[in-house]
Amino acid sequence: ELRMKLDESNKSRVNFIPENPFGKHMLKLFLDAESADMLFELSNDDHSSKVQYHAHRLVLEACAPDLARLCEGCDKSTPVAIPDVDPPVFLQLLKYVYGGKVTADWARDAKKFIDAADKYDVGLKIEAEAWYVTYCNFTVDNVIEELLYADAKNCPLLREAAIDFILKNTMEVIQSDSFENILMTKTITKEIMLAMASAEQGNNDSSDKKTDESVAINDLRMALYEKGLDIDGSREVLTSRLEN
Repeated sequence: ELRMKLDESNKSRVNFIPENPFGKHMLKLFLDAESADMLFELSNDDHSSKVQYHAHRLVLEACAPDLARLCEGCDKSTPVAIPDVDPPVFLQLLKYVYGGKVTADWARDAKKFIDAADKYDVGLKIEAEAWYVTYCNFTVDNVIEELLYADAKNCPLLREAAIDFILKNTMEVIQSDSFENILMTKTITKEIMLAMASAEQGNNDSSDKKTDESVAINDLRMALYEKGLDIDGSREVLTSRLEN
């Protein structure tokens, strides 16, 4: 009769399990000229010289379809021009597409990243928006400009922060020279009014029930992320996506 003695110590031992190496392999392809089949070309700030970055069509098609479409009919012998984006910003944008961690001076360049990521529909916009809101210093004079920018770039977190500032400084903002600019944008005016109504209801209602307008954008995004759903879009889009 064969008997085996079990090693009880194995039950509490935590064995080493390596991470899936796919991410590291992808980053090895980043800017690899030999394997690349696409080439982007950008001008420096003074337009005195040009910078080129290699890329892979398959990666772009999977992770940045808008950039992939720009490359249709081209190969790495035919550079695709990328106007109005600083080369260092585009370089980090490509790095993000390949799964890398972005290195940036967010306090200085967050808006540049929002513009570039929005233009080419890259998910980095959400990270850039979060950093921009972190460093944004709202004032009575600039909050309307920031709100209109958030509306133009579809940045609900920035929009939420700007509206929150307006609610806390309502009379000063209404009396500012720029306030009339938002009256021409019905969606923004409506959202401000809903936010004011929600805030008033919150002051008068002790219940824990939240309206769609009172749920924080971060909470909506986290709920969608946990469900594996897209976290980009306006408050209305995020709410609808979560409900469906």
